[in-house]
Amino acid sequence: LIYSHTSLQKARKMNPKDEILEIFRSESKDHLNQIYIFLEEWEKHTDQLPDMKEVLRRAHTLKGDARMVGLEEISEISHIMEDIFKALRDGLILDTSKALSCLWNLLFLLETWIFEYHPKLEEEWNILKKDIQSQLLGSTPTKKGLEKGKKTARLLGKLSAVIRSQEREDEVPPTSTSIPEEKQKKLLSLESTPKEEKDVSSKSTPEDKGEAQKTPPSKISPENKSSGEFLRIPSHSLDEILNLLGELTINREKITSLYYRMRNILLPFIQDIIPQLQEEEKKELKSLMENLYEELGEYYYLSTELQNNTLDIRMLPLSMLFQDYPRMVKKIAAELGKKVVFQIEGENTLLDKNLLEAIRPAITHLVRNSIDHGIETPEERREAGKDEAGKVVLKAYPKGNHVFIELEDDGKGIGEDLIRKKALEKNLLPPEKLATLDRQDLLNLIFTPGFSTKEKASQISGRGIGLDIVHHTIDRLKGHITVQTEPGQFTRFILQLPMTLTIMQALLVTVDGQIVALPLSFVQETQVVLPSQIQKEGGLNVFRLRGEYIPIFYLSTILGLQKKKSMQDKYLVAVLRFKKNRIGVIVDKFLREQEIVVKQLGDYLDDHPLLSGATILRKGDPAIILNIYDVFQYLFFQNLSEDTLDSTSVRKPRILVVDDSLTVRTVQKSVLENAGYEVETAASGQEGLEKIGEEHFDMVITDIQMEPMDGFEFTKALRQNPEYKDIPIIIVSSLAREEDRQKGLEAGANAYIVKSGYDQRELLKRVQIFLGEGQP
Repeated sequence: LIYSHTSLQKARKMNPKDEILEIFRSESKDHLNQIYIFLEEWEKHTDQLPDMKEVLRRAHTLKGDARMVGLEEISEISHIMEDIFKALRDGLILDTSKALSCLWNLLFLLETWIFEYHPKLEEEWNILKKDIQSQLLGSTPTKKGLEKGKKTARLLGKLSAVIRSQEREDEVPPTSTSIPEEKQKKLLSLESTPKEEKDVSSKSTPEDKGEAQKTPPSKISPENKSSGEFLRIPSHSLDEILNLLGELTINREKITSLYYRMRNILLPFIQDIIPQLQEEEKKELKSLMENLYEELGEYYYLSTELQNNTLDIRMLPLSMLFQDYPRMVKKIAAELGKKVVFQIEGENTLLDKNLLEAIRPAITHLVRNSIDHGIETPEERREAGKDEAGKVVLKAYPKGNHVFIELEDDGKGIGEDLIRKKALEKNLLPPEKLATLDRQDLLNLIFTPGFSTKEKASQISGRGIGLDIVHHTIDRLKGHITVQTEPGQFTRFILQLPMTLTIMQALLVTVDGQIVALPLSFVQETQVVLPSQIQKEGGLNVFRLRGEYIPIFYLSTILGLQKKKSMQDKYLVAVLRFKKNRIGVIVDKFLREQEIVVKQLGDYLDDHPLLSGATILRKGDPAIILNIYDVFQYLFFQNLSEDTLDSTSVRKPRILVVDDSLTVRTVQKSVLENAGYEVETAASGQEGLEKIGEEHFDMVITDIQMEPMDGFEFTKALRQNPEYKDIPIIIVSSLAREEDRQKGLEAGANAYIVKSGYDQRELLKRVQIFLGEGQP
């Protein structure tokens, strides 16, 4: 039930208009890809016009779809493109080279308007309309065109009318029906899932200011389109399937455990009665036991395969990202008056869908940057003894559990002296510190916020994000980016990314009764540290490890789980490394290394700063996953200097969470612990009563629908216990009817919260009020 409820919650939170725009953006990418293929094929054989049936359908569909979602400008641009295609088909345009140039410009405008809208596009659109009118509307129809009849002969007149109509609309006040600017910008935040994948090179039209040329052979052709059938599946749907598979795994472990417990209990009785059985009965009993064991094995195998296959579905070829760039390279090269050969390699390399979508802005910026900053103009390249056309190579390849993406250009490179000069101008480092940097550290300064080797940002490099955000994005994805360069020869950016963030190797530890997963790729080693080895340096507790002082912290302090700490005779320490920084975190116990499946924290904990997810272990125990990147950011940039080994706190209120859903228990436990409370959990009302009898609690939070004792019965039982007749009880249930709420309050609950409107801040506010920590 919890998963159905969660799906409904997500559906309620999703803006229907946003969902429609997301679908439009995804579909339009496919339409634009097909138009691109048509224009590229036509450009290779300008003397013969390819079949136009498909491209006409695409332009017409794009026009209608845009109008349907209220994007009138996009609809009108598509309308003009469709009319030009019809005029070409019917021989009404004589100068096909001009038509090709206009169509390329319309395509680039559409793509930018849909995916990277900025206000200057409206000015570009006005200029382009005038160009189309001057270049095409004066053309003389061919004899073939005149034979098509009056209907098709009026196409150019209609095209002219559309353009004049739009020019009149541009002159009227903002009361027109054009879509508001904020709705256009809203498209920028939407993700897309392309349908098809292509390996492409780029080439521009002769009419462009510059020329992006193509490295043959081009693999784009109708024959090379994927013949497989694809189905778009929202990533959150896959996440829900993975959550259900996690529950299935827990169920599998429970059944297996029950099997062995029953076998151990029943085996002595079976051995006693075997001599009394007939031979046929003995065989049947043996067969039943063997079949049960085999079925359990099959269940284990199938559930494991189901989980692995579901994880595989999340893996997508990088071609779904790379296919966007040939058109972009062609357009930027034309704008800058440069010639560029663009090459793609390794586009079939697989990457997790979430990672692929997350790195899109970073790769886009690097491609823009390579053309704008790296590749020289044809004149500059001739003077340097290079080919007029610069070369940009985007390639990907797997290596172990990582994917490497490289972007290299054969441009002017980055000079070390220029970096030093800009670093001094920006006061990034003191001169004496700058002089001691090795070459790689010096190059890494280009990732500093605000750093640029260009005197003036261009329209190209001024769009989107900067190299500092690229660096930040890759870090957050548990990746790494490096730059290599040689002045006058090349610049190469190398991105190293995990193949997936869904599965990882982790070191499991316990902290104040909570299991925490430390991503193994960041765990350098484990140590036993004695109190005598800990000393003060710069306001921090540190210990010495092979000549280096390592700051040391209680992991419970970092996570806000700390209880009162007493001096220990030794500390168990995990040494974590992030780039060149290291810290030691004190834990209660090292459990084991294990491969884990990462589950999203969901709506309850999506803003938790130091956790990247949660996981369910083999026996059903929940574990939270530490976000190493954010932990280092928090510790080093917040400049913590408190004595973490001597920190103490007053006794924290203890709360019992009772719910039959493991997910809800884990989420509520984490929310409350993060707010500073001690939390225990129970899976039923019966188990809750057992824990109440063994331990003291200051508050109870309970669900209703549980077996064998539901929340109503559990609440009544608590109120009948003299020790707990006044304990605050909050019911959190999916039952939203007024009669259920009244029944809960009559049973003795102090508050009733409906899960469909669940807000963790509201829950925490109620908790604080009933514990005397807040104001009603």
